[in-house]
Amino acid sequence: MLDFCYVANLLLFLYIMAFQQSGFLFLVCFGLANSTLAFAIPLLHNALVFHSIDKVTSIFIHAMPMCVVFTIRWFPEQSSRIWYAEFKPENLEEELATLLQLNLTESKLPDKVLYIAFPAATTLLVFLGQMMEFILLHFIATHPKVKRCIRFHEDKDHMNLFRLVTNTHGDKSAFLSAYPFLSYTLGMTFGGLFASAPVGLFYIYFNINTAFVVIILFSALWSGSRFYVKVFGLYHMDQENQVEGQVKVQVRLESPFGEELGSNV
Repeated sequence: MLDFCYVANLLLFLYIMAFQQSGFLFLVCFGLANSTLAFAIPLLHNALVFHSIDKVTSIFIHAMPMCVVFTIRWFPEQSSRIWYAEFKPENLEEELATLLQLNLTESKLPDKVLYIAFPAATTLLVFLGQMMEFILLHFIATHPKVKRCIRFHEDKDHMNLFRLVTNTHGDKSAFLSAYPFLSYTLGMTFGGLFASAPVGLFYIYFNINTAFVVIILFSALWSGSRFYVKVFGLYHMDQENQVEGQVKVQVRLESPFGEELGSNV
C-alpha cells in the first residue's frame, strides 16, 4: 500500500540520519507525527497484536514517529548521547523567527506563532502529498515500463487509501462518485488541518504531549485486547460447540435406539 504515512516516515528518517540541525524539518516531522499519523491509529483501529506481522507493521509505521519526536523534543540531550549527532529541536524557533523577521523574547518564540506554524506546515505537506500520490498513481505508475517493475500496481483496491475509500464507499456518495480525487483530497487536507490544530500545544507543554502519546498508545493496546478477546472467544465457542456435538452423538449412541439410529445413518 502506497500512502502518505511512508512519506512522513521518510522525512523523519532524513532528519535523524542527516539533518539533525534543521528546525524546519523537525517542525514538519513533529507536526505530521502528532497529527495525521497518530490519529490514524484510533481511526483505522490499528491494534497491537504481537503475532501478526501486518498489525505490528501498521503500529510501527504510525506510532514510531510520534515516540521518536517526543523523545527528541523533551529529551534532546539524552537522545544526542546515544546518537552520532546532536539534536537541536530549539532551532525550530530560531529559524521561524528568522523567516518571519521576529525578535525572540528570552530566546522563546511567541506561542501564537507555533499554534499557526504547525497546522499550516502539516496541512501543506498533506496537500502536497496527495498531489504527489495523484501524479505517481495516474501518470508514472501507469507507464508500461513502470508497470512491468511494479507488480502491486494491479492491486487497485488497496494500493493506497484513496483507492480503498473510493472503491469501498464510492457508490454511497454522489459527490464522491462524481469527483473522487477532489473529494478525497479535500477530505484529507481538512482532516490534516483538524488533526494538526493542537500540535502547537503538544510542542509547548510536556504534560499535554505526554497525555496525547499515552492516549494514542492506549487505543492501540485496547484494539489489540479486543482482537485477542474476539479471536479466543470465537475459538472457545467453537470448542464448546464441538464438545457439545460430541456429547449429543454419544448420548444418541448410548440410548436404547442407538443401534437403529446408527443403522439409519
